[in-house]
Amino acid sequence: MTPFVRLQTAIISILFKLHRYHPEELKRLASVYCEQNPKDLHITDWALLYYHGILPYSANDWPETGSFLKICGEILHDQIDNTSENGITIRNLLGTALSNTSPIDYKTFIYDRGSGNNRLRTHYFSQPRVLKKGDVLSTGDRLLSPPREGGNGSVLLHLTGGIDGHWISIPARLPIALLVEELHAPPNLVEK
Repeated sequence: MTPFVRLQTAIISILFKLHRYHPEELKRLASVYCEQNPKDLHITDWALLYYHGILPYSANDWPETGSFLKICGEILHDQIDNTSENGITIRNLLGTALSNTSPIDYKTFIYDRGSGNNRLRTHYFSQPRVLKKGDVLSTGDRLLSPPREGGNGSVLLHLTGGIDGHWISIPARLPIALLVEELHAPPNLVEK
C-alpha cells in the first residue's frame, strides 16, 4: 500500500477508537473538520493522533509533496460523516475513487489486450476494478463498498469480516471468481 493509504488506515483506526471510547472527542473533530472546505489538521489534533500510537509519522517524515497537516485534515474531512440520522459515522473508505469502472466484454478485452484495460467482467468472474457493491466472491465474502484505487496498480476491496469489514489490496489484472446462484453454494457460506 502507498504511504497515503497507510496514513488513511492509521487515521481511520483512531477514529473507530474514538467512536467507541471517546465519542465526545469524535464530535469535536467532526465539528472542526466536516465543514465544506477541509482545514489543516491542528497541531493539537495531530498530537492526539500521535499520542494514541496510531499515527507514527512526524510531519517531517511525510514523503509526498504538500502539507502533512493539510493532508491529515482532508482525510478527517473525508472519513467523518456527521450528516447521518444515527449520529456520527465513519465512512471507512481507503484509497481514492476509481475512474472508468464500466465493464468490458471478451471481444473488447482481447482487442485492447496489453493496454492496461483491466475491466473484464463475465457472469462467473470479474477483474477488481469492475466489481460492484454487494457482489459475492466465491469465498462467500460480500463487497461492502465499491472498489477503490490503491496506488501502484492495485485495487482496494472492502469485504465482510470483523465489525466494520476489512480492506485488501490486490493487483488490478487479477480475475476474481464470483459466487452465482447456479453454483448452489452452502447457505451459510455467504457473509451478511
